[in-house]
Amino acid sequence: MPTPTLTFRTNLRDRATKKSRRMGIPLSLVLNNALRVFLKSDDSVIIGKPQMIEIPNDLQQKVDKLGKLAQKAVVKKLAKK
Repeated sequence: MPTPTLTFRTNLRDRATKKSRRMGIPLSLVLNNALRVFLKSDDSVIIGKPQMIEIPNDLQQKVDKLGKLAQKAVVKKLAKK
């Protein structure tokens, strides 16, 4: 298995190493998992914690209606196969 050379801020690396040791897992496991998540994601990268937004009720109702219409269309298309 190839071993890449990565550069991290010293403080970040040390904190991550300390936490992974405290959890009893190797840091390479954490990094491999982060790469897998990155590859499975769409073309966006979230830095930090995602924030919740409040959607107005009328907009939520429209989105719900669109979801139901899309679901019906998928069921109809699958039934034709």
